[in-house]
Amino acid sequence: LYGEVIANQQAPQDIRARAQLNLANMYVNGRIGSKRPEDYQQAATLYGEVIANQQAPQDARARAQFNLATMYVNGQIGSNRPEDYQQAATLYGEVIANQQVPQEVRDRARELYWAIYNIQGYLPIPN
Repeated sequence: LYGEVIANQQAPQDIRARAQLNLANMYVNGRIGSKRPEDYQQAATLYGEVIANQQAPQDARARAQFNLATMYVNGQIGSNRPEDYQQAATLYGEVIANQQVPQEVRDRARELYWAIYNIQGYLPIPN
């Protein structure tokens, strides 16, 4: 069903974005596929599409940023290189800076951002 909504170019952008987010979550959690690298890459692609969609609801975009950052930190995409942690920190920083994101999500992103800092050393401070 999510795939049909995503494929429907006439569907409202907010509904399509939420379908992409939910489908990506299903790949990450192993409800679709079997947690293989290609499944994680599919999830990352879907999260990226939500992030890039300027018409997507802010909460959906922030959740996609948060989840994609977490995939980098967990090594589900990338290969735990410094640049992967930097990408995760950048994504967490965008969540932190977005005043439209619920405070508890921003707080968790801040915790994870600083955890990366403690692992990797210097990172730019988010706004």
